[in-house]
Amino acid sequence: MSLYYVIFSLKCYYYGSNWTPYFLSP
Repeated sequence: MSLYYVIFSLKCYYYGSNWTPYFLSP
């Protein structure tokens, strides 16, 4: 498990269905 994956999981959980824009953003 990488740190990037952990952050992605937390953001995905926090933003819910609005994680896509964050994922595409730098």
